[in-house]
Amino acid sequence: MTFVNGPTVTEYTVDITRTAPQLSFGASDIDGRAYIYRTGDDVTLQLPQVSVSDATVRYYTLTSAAPAQQQSLSIGLSNAGLEAFDGTLTLPPGLTYNEDDRTVSGTISGVLDPTNYIWTAVDEHGGTDSVQFSMQALTTASGIDVEPARTVSFGAA
Repeated sequence: MTFVNGPTVTEYTVDITRTAPQLSFGASDIDGRAYIYRTGDDVTLQLPQVSVSDATVRYYTLTSAAPAQQQSLSIGLSNAGLEAFDGTLTLPPGLTYNEDDRTVSGTISGVLDPTNYIWTAVDEHGGTDSVQFSMQALTTASGIDVEPARTVSFGAA
């Protein structure tokens, strides 16, 4: 930039550094959580909204790793582990994903082995943040009555 003040010419260099916007799910309730359902369970799982500074969220994605790929993910989410998430979505039978309201909902109608999911937000600059959780659907045994849990206390009365 050049500044001219009469016969004096002064040149300035201005460095502008823009900090990349930060996406954050914060302390999300679903991060690292394992959801275990049984056939017949009614499910409504609200996926969290990301907070973002100085940007707009372009889209969210929900992807799953097929049960056969779980072993590669059990050591943690390294770059190699992330490759198991191929952009597909396999939900427990009877559940659907609604991207408009960020919910997974429905009535469990079948079984699904433990499956890992990644919920990712992407902003207009390509910045991302993700949380991971898992879901499993088990069969409900027929002909078995389950009694409510009882509290047992030990110690002096």
